[in-house]
Amino acid sequence: MHFTEQPVAADDSEFVGEDTVVRYCGSEVVGVTILNASRRKRGKE
Repeated sequence: MHFTEQPVAADDSEFVGEDTVVRYCGSEVVGVTILNASRRKRGKE
């Protein structure tokens, strides 16, 4: 998921919590990735 009209290239990222990656451009959050999201949706984790 990204938070801008057009995708913005991230220049940094960090793991937060379990299986979650937050992407930054400078100090602004530009996206969030949930790893293994499809498995979580199916209830297999």
